[in-house]
Amino acid sequence: MSIIKQQIGVRTAAFLAVMAISGCNTQDDPTPEDKKGQVGVGHIVPAPVSEQPVVFTIYPYLQQPTAHSMAVLFETGDDSPEVWVRATDSEGEFLVVKPVQVDQTNLYSASIQGLVASTAYEYFIVSGGKGKKLSAVSNRYIFNTYPSAGESPLPFNVIAISDTQNNSTLGALNDIITKGVIPTVCQNQAEQCASEIAAITISGDIVNNGYDLLQWRRDFFDQLKAITPYVPLVAVPGNHDYYGNTELTNYRHFFQQPENGSVGYEERWYWLDYGNLRLVGLDSYPISKNHGQFQAEILGIQRQWLRELLVDTESNQDVDYVLSMFHHPCLSEMWLSGESIGSCEMVAEMEDFSRKTGKLTGHLFGHTHAYSRGQSMDTSHLWLNAATAAGYREKINDDNYYHNDTRDYDTFAISQSEFGFNLLTFNQDASPSMKLTRYSATVASKGGGFASLEDTFTVSDTLTMQTSVQAPDAPQVSEGHGNLGLNQLKLAISHSDPDTIYEVQWQLSKNSQFSEGVFDLWGNQTRSHNIWPMQDGTTQGKPVDTQAGADLTKVNLSDYSGKLKMGVDETYKWQKRSSEHSHDSYRDPFQGSSAPVLTLFPGTHGTGVPGFAMKTWDGLTGVIPQPCPSMRASQPHCL
Repeated sequence: MSIIKQQIGVRTAAFLAVMAISGCNTQDDPTPEDKKGQVGVGHIVPAPVSEQPVVFTIYPYLQQPTAHSMAVLFETGDDSPEVWVRATDSEGEFLVVKPVQVDQTNLYSASIQGLVASTAYEYFIVSGGKGKKLSAVSNRYIFNTYPSAGESPLPFNVIAISDTQNNSTLGALNDIITKGVIPTVCQNQAEQCASEIAAITISGDIVNNGYDLLQWRRDFFDQLKAITPYVPLVAVPGNHDYYGNTELTNYRHFFQQPENGSVGYEERWYWLDYGNLRLVGLDSYPISKNHGQFQAEILGIQRQWLRELLVDTESNQDVDYVLSMFHHPCLSEMWLSGESIGSCEMVAEMEDFSRKTGKLTGHLFGHTHAYSRGQSMDTSHLWLNAATAAGYREKINDDNYYHNDTRDYDTFAISQSEFGFNLLTFNQDASPSMKLTRYSATVASKGGGFASLEDTFTVSDTLTMQTSVQAPDAPQVSEGHGNLGLNQLKLAISHSDPDTIYEVQWQLSKNSQFSEGVFDLWGNQTRSHNIWPMQDGTTQGKPVDTQAGADLTKVNLSDYSGKLKMGVDETYKWQKRSSEHSHDSYRDPFQGSSAPVLTLFPGTHGTGVPGFAMKTWDGLTGVIPQPCPSMRASQPHCL
């Protein structure tokens, strides 16, 4: 532990880097020869030049972005590196920042302070100054500072990926960036990414083995070098980042997280803001049993920290969106063995916050190498598995795996094993909305430890969530009245435009006030689309829409009797298999017992169903990929 404390001390010094304005004639300042320009009105300072480029073992990358500061990190063996920074349109003097060595290595950190919010800055890495001519100069790079709290700029984008580890697919992550993100989001100009993308989020398993420095350099940073000088990386650790590195020394060596988490757990969990978005980074390794190291005390500390943060966020009028990031999933359609009760408790805290405040929320996760997108029932909360940066590993063509380690949850509307990335777009006007666009890639080649993707990325899924929409007309019950036989328990509603319905939520209860004993018919069989991979002999399977052509205005209750569990997926959140069951959660509404199952019999007349009352919710619009899936009338739905 003393070693860790020593390293933290060195890291802290990185944020106190000495800054000098060029022209102060200090011994280490560049000479006038290095920065000659036209003197007089409109004094112009040319960019630094050298015949030799700076040799990077890790290209520049951005950390700890705020409205008034940015940290630039890079690794080089060149002598006396400096970072020269100025506003892109100034042509004036450079701010010269002398970086410090992180943990006394060739990784340098330059903390640039006193910047102007929402401003583009150009910067260069130079070396060999020390009062003589520069010996090497990097390319010109650009970053944008974040907006100030309460500022309302144009809509902004966040890229969500995860599991960037090398899965014998070296090259695919680079293709995600150079063939996917830069062409589709940045108009084929890497520099343009500085203004088009606020952050790239990585939900853990950054490398395959956290101890192996080669993997950090070759498998991660080198694969992302086309974009890291322009867009901040916002990451959380995964189980692989802990492997061989139980104190996360290498993760904390390379990443500089805001130190606003619990005392003693700095950089393990944290938050940062961009405009009206609050990003919350969490550490799911110590709160997971399988592929983790469950520690009840750490779960309690982290959960309480999150709860207090969300309470503080309730009254913050500058925050409209809250996204949490962690590695291990609460529910995982494509890999049940990866699930975590501790993660489910974090999701529940987010859902509670969304119900109470009406703010849009979501969580980004990984661990399962597939794309999955879903939503919470009755809550404006997005579920997004972003772990397709390094390829699929789910063995859909293995019968044992397919039938015992996957489950088509009602919470998720789509799951598919593939390569790709996710674009989240947030607006900052009076009616906040969050749009998800999924870009999918096709494998060009794969083998020998390498993989290559085709040049074209296609939109395979979109979703827009809003805080303010016009409620649809109430549906009319057209079937389900009277005292019916068991084989006649059919319900139907009418709607002015049934083809636009994305989802219908039916509720049944013996309590006419629906205050207890409520069963929800919601999910796979009541929405217009449910994308699920079918076995076709390939590793990834064939995505099939199991709801193609479904009539959402009708329900045959005999199909649900004896099968539908109360709470839909609630049991699966809190009652895992023994290999994943870390603890009995206080969140479990059934307290370890089996959830009640809907059982219908002919009986006394009720409203809608014999012995039961019924109410419905309907949603509007939704096809994949256009215009976009949506939610129920009680929730935001698509534009």
